[in-house]
Amino acid sequence: MDEELKEKLFFYLEKEAAGKASKEERVKGYKVKVKFQPVAEAEKRTKREAVAQVILQALRRLKKGERRKEQ
Repeated sequence: MDEELKEKLFFYLEKEAAGKASKEERVKGYKVKVKFQPVAEAEKRTKREAVAQVILQALRRLKKGERRKEQ
């Protein structure tokens, strides 16, 4: 199975799962519709890496702050 076909298959399966996960409910008397949209694998990876970088930078800042307090 080539990579393009694999990606199309995963995207299709994710699209189906997102459609089934979509729902409508009432919140404080208002009708709220929630729709999930599938995301391409490359975009998922990019977002995951961005979140990981932000968390890593925050942890480094915390660690740096703790070292300064000890001195």
